[in-house]
Amino acid sequence: MTLLMNKAFIIASTATEEEMRNWYREHVVWGDKDLKLKLLRKSILTRIYSPMAIIQGLRESGVFSSVIQSAPTTLSRDKFLASVDSSNSSRTVASESMQSRKTIKSRENQATARKVLGLETTVVSHEAAVPPLSPPGLLVEA
Repeated sequence: MTLLMNKAFIIASTATEEEMRNWYREHVVWGDKDLKLKLLRKSILTRIYSPMAIIQGLRESGVFSSVIQSAPTTLSRDKFLASVDSSNSSRTVASESMQSRKTIKSRENQATARKVLGLETTVVSHEAAVPPLSPPGLLVEA
């Protein structure tokens, strides 16, 4: 990697603009189709862009908020455990601390849902997901 960076610096400081573009096209990921496919298969190239674009699309279509709003506020497992705890008269200190952790986690989940839905007043509006740009050599000027 360091060797590639050194070459990039030398090319950038001594070459013409066209030579720099050619070198850039040859050495950047999208110039090597095999490497690009390998990185796409491993989800390295899409790791940042895809989730943002998916969430943005779901948010714009209203699917995202409707799914979160229709989700139950507590899980049935939590209800079951709460009923078992309430019916058990010989609670230990450990089970009480476990119950308080569940309550805290439930509050955190509700806060996260409010933030995602944009119901929180302190949440700044989300920036739009920007798709990856084409390599410089492929841009067509009109």
